[in-house]
Amino acid sequence: MAKKMVDLTIKGKNTGNGVLFLGKDKKTWGEEGTGSVFYDPDFECGGPPGTPGRRCAYETRQDHVTKGLEVKGSKGRALHVNIVSFRDPLCPRTLVGLFEMASNPDAIHVRIFQQNDDNDVDCLDEYCANVSKKGEECPRVDQISVHKVHAKDAAGPLYARGMLSKDVEMAYVDGKLKPQDHCLSMDSHMVFVPEWDNKMLNMWDQAANEYAVLSTYVTDSANLGKTTKEVPHLCMVEFSSNIRIWGTKQARRLSKPKLTTLWGAGLSFSKCHAELKVPVDPHCPHIFNGEEFNRAARFWTHGYDMYTPNDIYILHDYHKSQSNPKSHTWGINNVVGSVQYSEARLRTMVDMPGGATDPAVAIRMKQSKHGLGDRRSLDQLIEFSGIDLRHQKVSIDGKNRCGNLQWVPFEEHPQGVNYIPPFDEVTEDPLDLPFDKTSIWYGMERSLVNNEYFDEIDTNNGVIRRIHKKTR
Repeated sequence: MAKKMVDLTIKGKNTGNGVLFLGKDKKTWGEEGTGSVFYDPDFECGGPPGTPGRRCAYETRQDHVTKGLEVKGSKGRALHVNIVSFRDPLCPRTLVGLFEMASNPDAIHVRIFQQNDDNDVDCLDEYCANVSKKGEECPRVDQISVHKVHAKDAAGPLYARGMLSKDVEMAYVDGKLKPQDHCLSMDSHMVFVPEWDNKMLNMWDQAANEYAVLSTYVTDSANLGKTTKEVPHLCMVEFSSNIRIWGTKQARRLSKPKLTTLWGAGLSFSKCHAELKVPVDPHCPHIFNGEEFNRAARFWTHGYDMYTPNDIYILHDYHKSQSNPKSHTWGINNVVGSVQYSEARLRTMVDMPGGATDPAVAIRMKQSKHGLGDRRSLDQLIEFSGIDLRHQKVSIDGKNRCGNLQWVPFEEHPQGVNYIPPFDEVTEDPLDLPFDKTSIWYGMERSLVNNEYFDEIDTNNGVIRRIHKKTR
């Protein structure tokens, strides 16, 4: 019997580099914005070699890397894995698979932000119970650190990831993490293909962008071992209490990671300088909607680019994790007023209605440690993503951005990709002033004398207002 051939065509034409499914919603996107299109990697650079004005992303160069490191590969680079766990009995299994399925487990360092009740399974203890031989020390226990808080103090996934970002920052300050290391953030209920770490590293190199962030909603673990070459592709949002990613499109048989507009919290792989320069905002407790677009906007304006992976090496156990009755109980800890502040803060960052009404408050927040970057502007993001943030519409022009996208150029920071700009520890205002000429904030410095003002939520109308210290 002849082996069944995989269909690589659209209407009889060879797809070459892969296929992008745009969807079926002709009412929103019209005839040209639905169906499937060929993936064209050259389009990301403005056209094939020789095209006037062609410009590609910043491929890793010798001046990007630390002295002694090779431009590509894992040699000399650690792999830092960041995991947020909320009352998750699958966390120990994730740790076991993470190390056992890795090509180079010695290079892996894991940080877990664990939020458990008194009787919940402890991730590290159960991991050790599963892998330790009688009378021997727990394997790789020195490569795992756990930040524990009680489940009653949990304040949602965005807050938890923000606290884990602080742990990553402290590891950098202590010399345990370097900007040129690789960083992976993921959920606590994952399974892995053999040699997943090398495969992720090679895929990141294939993106040919020092500022690449591989991210998607990963495939269900039921597909482990299947070679469908179909990957979820993030490109769709909707507006509810905030802006949220509501699902995925599909990319099939991609020749390389594909440039996209959005970021998913379940899988994020990059150089660690991305995690250090764009830490998750810890000032947004009790938020679910809005988390991922906020990080996407902050990554992109800092000069980072999100890419849909062209293969899946880490999978998500959706069935067992979502059937866990404890998994969403963090919502019972809501503090009055905290959600309103968090929602308003996220809206302020991207100019959505319901944010700060005082322009001085908004600009200060955007320029703060957990604000937007200064390599690209919010207007450029709106044009690139096609999302009309200021009027809360999914499109500014009716064009579907789930297909081929063109990379948006920016000027690299004059002190290099590994430079981590400093911020005041209390106010989170930038200390690297005045802004350099390559910054979009150049000439927009503001007065920070004595930290005269602070920001507070006005619970009467749900917006952030500026309050003078003397009037409080």
